[in-house]
Amino acid sequence: MRLSTYAATAAFALILFPLSAGLSAEPYDDSYRGLRQTSTEYFTFIFEPRDRDSVSELISYADEVYEELIEFFDNAPSGMIRVFVNGRTDIANGYFDPTPRHHIGLFVASPTQPLLGARSENWLRLLFVHELAHYLHFMYDTGFFGAISRVFGEPVLALPGAFMPGWAIEGIAIEAETRFSRGGRGRNPMFEVYYSAPIIEGRMFDFDRAAFDSYRPPRGRFYVAGYIYVSYLLERFGEHAFAEIYQEYLRAPILGMSRAIEAVTGVSAQSLWDDLVAELEIRYAGRELMSQGRTISPEGIADYHPVRADGQALYSYRTAPDRRPAIVRIAESGEKVVLTTTLTDGESFDVSEGSFLFAAFHSSATRRGSVRTQSHLYHATTDGRSPSKVSSASGIYHPRFAGDGEHAIAVQRIGQYHRLVWIHLDSGELTALYEPKQAYLYTPSVDHAGGKLAFAENRAGNQRLRVIELPEPGTAFQGEPEAPVPLAATEAHYRPAWSNEGELYYISDRDGDLRAWIAGYHDREQAETDAPKRVGARPVGDDPVGVLSVLPRSPRGVEDDLDSYLYGTYRSDGYRIVRGMHLSRTAPPIPWKLATSTAGDLEQNDSGNAPADNRAVESVESFEERRFFDLPLPGVWFPYPSLLSAAEGRLHLGFGVGALGSNYRRTASSSATIAWHPSVGQPRGRFALSGRMGPLTTELTLSQDFGLVDASNSDSLVSQRTAAQLLTRLNLLAHNQRGVQRNLGPFAYGYYERTISSHDDFPFLLTADTNNGLGTPNAVDSPTAEHSRVEVGGGVYYRRMGSNVRRDLYDNRLIQIQGQLSRDLQTLLRPLPGYRVRTTATAVAPLASSGVGIMAAAGATYWTAAVPSVSTFEIPGVGRPANLALQPGRFRVRTGIRGTFALTDSPLPLGFNLQGLAGGVFVEAQGGFGTAADTFNGTNELFSPYGGITLDDRIWLSFELLAAVGYSIGTAQIRGGVTVPVTADGIGRPGLYVRF
Repeated sequence: MRLSTYAATAAFALILFPLSAGLSAEPYDDSYRGLRQTSTEYFTFIFEPRDRDSVSELISYADEVYEELIEFFDNAPSGMIRVFVNGRTDIANGYFDPTPRHHIGLFVASPTQPLLGARSENWLRLLFVHELAHYLHFMYDTGFFGAISRVFGEPVLALPGAFMPGWAIEGIAIEAETRFSRGGRGRNPMFEVYYSAPIIEGRMFDFDRAAFDSYRPPRGRFYVAGYIYVSYLLERFGEHAFAEIYQEYLRAPILGMSRAIEAVTGVSAQSLWDDLVAELEIRYAGRELMSQGRTISPEGIADYHPVRADGQALYSYRTAPDRRPAIVRIAESGEKVVLTTTLTDGESFDVSEGSFLFAAFHSSATRRGSVRTQSHLYHATTDGRSPSKVSSASGIYHPRFAGDGEHAIAVQRIGQYHRLVWIHLDSGELTALYEPKQAYLYTPSVDHAGGKLAFAENRAGNQRLRVIELPEPGTAFQGEPEAPVPLAATEAHYRPAWSNEGELYYISDRDGDLRAWIAGYHDREQAETDAPKRVGARPVGDDPVGVLSVLPRSPRGVEDDLDSYLYGTYRSDGYRIVRGMHLSRTAPPIPWKLATSTAGDLEQNDSGNAPADNRAVESVESFEERRFFDLPLPGVWFPYPSLLSAAEGRLHLGFGVGALGSNYRRTASSSATIAWHPSVGQPRGRFALSGRMGPLTTELTLSQDFGLVDASNSDSLVSQRTAAQLLTRLNLLAHNQRGVQRNLGPFAYGYYERTISSHDDFPFLLTADTNNGLGTPNAVDSPTAEHSRVEVGGGVYYRRMGSNVRRDLYDNRLIQIQGQLSRDLQTLLRPLPGYRVRTTATAVAPLASSGVGIMAAAGATYWTAAVPSVSTFEIPGVGRPANLALQPGRFRVRTGIRGTFALTDSPLPLGFNLQGLAGGVFVEAQGGFGTAADTFNGTNELFSPYGGITLDDRIWLSFELLAAVGYSIGTAQIRGGVTVPVTADGIGRPGLYVRF
C-alpha cells in the first residue's frame, strides 16, 4: 500500500486507496531501459518505454482536466507539474508527494474490485483527477508557508497538511473524481454501504473520529467521511466553498480546520456534521436491519469476503484487526483457519474437490533496484499444506477452476486493461482465452458443467455481463461474447455466479438498489438435458444495506434447500455472509429504494434503453520524448538548528541548513545537513547517499562533528572528528511473499575516522604538529592528540518477519540474526592485533493471544587478542592511560514478554489520535569474559508502556516510555533512567529520539 507522511518536513504521499490489482509482466519487455519524458502545456510525464501507451492516453486529456480543476480550486500553481507513471507494480494506487521533488505518481494497474464504481470510464483518467486534486489542494502559494517556500522550496507549501484532518484531505479529492468524471466513488453504491450501514444500525461514527482511520470498519474511514462531508459543504455553500475554507485555513493552520469552516460558513463544523447525519438518517429511514436471511459468518469486527462452496463446506477469505488474514471454513459453530495467507483481494480464490486456487502478492527487487510487486497464482490443498506457485506469470487474479481438473481460468492485466487466460495447473503454461480492447474484466464464473464462462466486463464505463461458450482448453475464444441481460442506462452488473441448475445469478444496481438477480434458468419440469430456458431477469432478494455478492445455493449437506442462497453484504462491523430466501418464491421485495440514485448520468443510445458502447478512450498516436536522468537531486531545503551541550553546562547553538533528495523510482536518495557553531568556531555536518542496483545496495556517509565533554576532575576535552563510511549489502534474498518478508545476504563495510583533541577550544581545520601542539594559525599552549582509525569488516544478515495485523503494535513474528567480523587499523600502516567478532540474534514468537509475544535476544563481541584502547587518547591529565587493555569479550542477553493491552479509537487534538496501548516486561543480563571482566546482571526496561499516534493514518508516530532499572553486581550500584524514543514508522526516514 503506500503512504502519506505529515512530519515536520511534510514528506508525505497521499494514497488514493488501499486496493490491490494484477500486473502482467509477460506482454512487456521486463528489462529496464531507462526513463523517458514528454511534456504538454502544463505537465511533464516521466515514464518507462513499456508504459508509452498509458502516457499517450494521459496526455490526450491532461491539459483539459487541469483547466477544469484550477477553476474548481481557484488555484493555478506556477511551473510544470511532474507526473511519474509506474507500470511495475500490481498495486492499484496513486499519490501526491511534495518532497523531495514534488510530483504526482500514477500506478498503471487498475483496481481488481469495483471500488471506484462501474461507471468510471477510464482508470488512469480517474486516478489522474484524484491526484491532481491533491496537488492543487496543497500548492496554494499564500500565507506564511507561501512566503517561506520562496526560500526553502515549493514542498514547504504542503506543511499545513500536518494540522489537517483526514476527511479534509481525501474528501475534496473524491469529490473531484466524482464531479469531473462519469464515475467515481460518489456514484458507486458499493462505496455507499460504508456510511449507509452505520446510519441504518444507529452506529455512525462522530465528527472527531472522521479525522483518522482506525482498526474499526470502515477501513479508510476518513475517505468515507471526507466525501459525504465535503459534498455536503459544497451542496450548502456552493462549489467554491472548500477552496474558500482552505484559503482561510492557511491564515492559521495550527488553529485547525474547524475554525476556518466556521469563519467562512458561519456554522460550526460540528453542527454541519450533525446536520449531515440527520439528513442521512432521513434518507435511510425505514431500513432497519429486517433482513429476511440469517447471518452465518461469525460475529465480531472482521471482513468475510465472498463465499465459495466445496462439497459440504463453505470457505471465505477473512481479514480482521486481531487475526492474521486467512482462508477459513465457515460452520455453524464458527470458523476454522485452513490457510493463513494474504490474497490479492477478497475474491481471488476458488475451491474445488479439496484444492484451493488463490492469487497473492510477491514483492522483490528488480535488476535496477526498484521494488516490483506482482500478483501470482498459487495452488494448495484444503488441509492447509504449504501452497506452491503455479506459474511465474504475473498480474493474475480472480482465478477459477476450469472444470477439467487440469486448467484454471483467471484475469490478467495488460497495461491498465485486462484479458482472460488459460493456465495449465501442472506446467504453468499460460495462453489467452479472451482479449478485448480497452476493457476491464472481473469475477469470472464457470458453470457446473464446465462449458460456459460468465464474467463482468467494463467498457468505457458500461459494465455488463458477458457469457462465452468455452473452447478447448488452451485455445482462444472466437467472436463476440453473449450479453444475457440487456444493460439499461441506469444500472451496472456485478459478480455473476452459476447455480447447479444452470441459472445465472448476478448483482445489479438497477434503480439505485444493490440486489441479487437471476438472468435465466432451467424449467425444473424439463429434462436436465434440455437447453436452458431464457426468461427475463427477475430479482432474487434484497438486503437493507445491499447485496454485494451471491452464491446461488448452499452445498449439499450444509443445508439442502433449493429456495436458499448465500449472499455477501456489509454491516458496521465489516463484510458479512448471510443465508437468504428467494423473494419471488417466499415474499415480495422489501419496499425501499435509495433516495438518490447512484447510477450517475449515463448517456443513452438511440433506443433509449442501453448505454452507448463506442466510447473508446482516445490517445495521442505520437509525441516527442527525450531521455530522462533519474538522479537524487535535492528538492527541498529547510533550516537546521544544531544544539550541543558543553562540558561546563552551557549550550552551544549552531545555525545551518538541510536538504533532502531522491529519484522518482525510489532507488536512490540523498540527505545533507550542515551547521556552524560560531561560539567555538566548529562546523557539524553530515552527507548521506544511498542507491540500489538490483540486489546490490550501497550507502556512503560522510560526517564532520565535534564534542565538548567532561574528561576527568575539572578538565574538559575538545574533540573534532571527521568520519566516512561505505557500506555495501548484497541481497541474495529480499522479497515479501504472501505477507512474509525475508532478507538474507552478506555485507561489507569500511570506516575511516580522524580525531583531533585538546584541552582548549581550537578552530576548524587545524592539525597536530610534530611538537604535539596545535598548528598555525592560532596555536595554543595546550597539548593536543591526533588519532586516525580505519575499520574494515563484513558479515551476514538474515531477517524474517511474518505478517502482522493492526493489533500488533509490536512486531511479534520476527527472527533476526547477524554475524560480523571486523578489524581495526589505527593507521593503514600500523594494524592493531586481533579481529573483532560480533553476533546478534533476536526472536519474537507470538502467543496464542494475538498481539502478545515472547522475545529473546542475545549479542556478543569478542576480540581475538587484548588490544589498547582506541576510544581514549594519551593526553596529560585527561582520560585513561593508553595501554589500558580492552577485555576480549562482552555479552548481553535479554528476554521478556510484550504485547498490546488494547486497541483504541480515541481522537486527540489537532487531528492526532491514539490507536493503541502496549507494553512489555524484560529481564536483561550483560557482562564480560576474559581479562578483567566486569559482569553486570540485572533488569533493564522493567516496564515499557507503548502508545501509537497517527495523523490521518498517514504517519505512524510511535512512542515508548522506557523506565529502566538495573543492579550491577560488580560495583553494587543501581542504575536507572527513562527514555522516550519516538519513531515515524513506514516512511523509511528516522524519527525523533528524545532521551532524558
